[in-house]
Amino acid sequence: MSVIDEIKNKAKTNKKTVVLPETTDMRTLTAAAEVISEEIADIILVGKEDEIKAKAEGLDLSKASFVDPENCDRLNTYIESLCEARKSKGLLPEDAKEILLSNPLFFGATMVRVGDADGMVAGAINSSANVLRAALQVV
Repeated sequence: MSVIDEIKNKAKTNKKTVVLPETTDMRTLTAAAEVISEEIADIILVGKEDEIKAKAEGLDLSKASFVDPENCDRLNTYIESLCEARKSKGLLPEDAKEILLSNPLFFGATMVRVGDADGMVAGAINSSANVLRAALQVV
């Protein structure tokens, strides 16, 4: 058994929820479909469900969860959490809302912070610096 197979088997036995904020990238959607089909993790895709599904035509994302930041029933919880994470910088709720609605990396990192996801994978269309910035400032 290869090292990758061992990692996949461990992931399957201790299934986690992973949020993917870069849903405009086809590589992200292809990876999500593969993870779902192999039952490696539960997947949350950030964005408008109909737009994601249109882009992912031909991929099976039926077992994915979709979270549209603009219509998220937990947005106020995320705003409060982001304000708490950035209280030393004096982040105001209206500024936190703008960040969460405009930057999927911060939205995904906040989902991890509040426990709605176990982890976030990004870096397909964002620089490592931007991904790390979101993680360090939020989580």
